[in-house]
Amino acid sequence: MEARPGKLPADADQIPCTNAVGWPGDVKVFTKGVEVVLIVPPGEAAVFTPGAARQLLEAILKQVVIADTRARHPDRYWPTESQSRASPGNT
Repeated sequence: MEARPGKLPADADQIPCTNAVGWPGDVKVFTKGVEVVLIVPPGEAAVFTPGAARQLLEAILKQVVIADTRARHPDRYWPTESQSRASPGNT
């Protein structure tokens, strides 16, 4: 599932962090097709506790597996043009 502006995919991970001066934020990790996407606080450093850094690592690895699987088996994840036209709801 791809993200729409302002909306994250259901399988996205959000890992809490702070910026350099201690303000709270989140880093988001998800896949967009066969790519892994990280959304970080704009123009700031993301500072993690050891536990949150571990969460970030696990989230990135999870999304890498998803993206790699999609890249190796595109026929399982994206319908062909003829299939998408035949799908219910596509008029």
